[in-house]
Amino acid sequence: MRFLSFFKLLPVVLIVLAFVGCEEDEGSGVDFKSYKNDAAFFIDNSTNHRLVAFKGNLSANNLLGGIPANADYHGIKKNLSLFTKTEGFTVIFITEEQYIANKNNLGVLVQTPFSREYVYYNHGMDNPQRYEISGQVGGRHTLNLINGSGLDVSLRFNGPGGPTLGYATRQMHQTKFPMYGGDFYIYPVFMFYNHARDVLVKSYPTRSVDGGSYFRAVNFPIVGPDTERNFDVADAYNSIENNMTLGVAWVVFDNQSVTDSITVEEGTTPLSDTFGQALFAPGDTKTLPINMPGVSANSFASQRTVQNLFVRVADIYAQVSDKNGNTSFTLITDHQYLVNVTGSVNAGFVARINIDAGDVECTVCNKKGGTHVDIRSLYND
Repeated sequence: MRFLSFFKLLPVVLIVLAFVGCEEDEGSGVDFKSYKNDAAFFIDNSTNHRLVAFKGNLSANNLLGGIPANADYHGIKKNLSLFTKTEGFTVIFITEEQYIANKNNLGVLVQTPFSREYVYYNHGMDNPQRYEISGQVGGRHTLNLINGSGLDVSLRFNGPGGPTLGYATRQMHQTKFPMYGGDFYIYPVFMFYNHARDVLVKSYPTRSVDGGSYFRAVNFPIVGPDTERNFDVADAYNSIENNMTLGVAWVVFDNQSVTDSITVEEGTTPLSDTFGQALFAPGDTKTLPINMPGVSANSFASQRTVQNLFVRVADIYAQVSDKNGNTSFTLITDHQYLVNVTGSVNAGFVARINIDAGDVECTVCNKKGGTHVDIRSLYND
């Protein structure tokens, strides 16, 4: 009777063991469990390969875990030693076989990962993002992604919102991805983390002929020899380079007051610098960001009219104005302006901004007022 009961339970035992087995490694020692309730982000692995993920670079300290083949909505564990702040970063995927063979020398795989993805992690918020690795990755052919641009780039399959074929960081001149045979319409999407606005910016290049989404048609043969194709993103990058923006103007306040520390206020709200300080002493300068209005989730207006900037000490204040006395003026995104603050509590303050047509002319964009900031130097700072 006990023997019969065992055989009745045997199918259930086998099912349980099979389920547990999909979370276990195959000699790699990597955790393949999906952390649905404690995920930093989710991965859909549409390939037939078991993958091992790393944050930022291929090192044991940055190991994120494993993703089973054909996994759907696989949760990458929110390891608090790796996820400490809101940020964007590269996730590198290699196969479990690659990991086992190169466990002690992962650096040899830098130019030949299985795939890469750019991930946005929002610290302290319960809204993990979801990313898909295309099932077209993993074959015998090679796609060589050439990215000599100033931005990171993701290659998408069949559309700018499609699954990821590969990803390369800026100035990465050779990144090779294994591909199956077939026809591919590949769309590059450029990305950077905008620290000024705390958002992941995605920029979609367009075709000059009709303004449609930029793509390249690439074929890998189903039969025949192994083939390598190059995909250089230089042309795509050229279509967006002059249109990038951080959506912020910077106003530098130079406190030339003899004795008094001041605050700067927009309306009645004190503005703080990046260290959270609002009050600054005579002889000090403070750079304050003025955000442009949002056009979409990661796109911003090119300018903003400001008419309520004040310099204040207690109940003594002065409204910021140009040299003609105008207190309403337009700030242009990615420009820096100087406000000289003079005077004192006893004599009164004057706060004058260099925004008139006769003031500084930007040699980069030919616009009057302020100094143009080359935001390329701020990408991913």
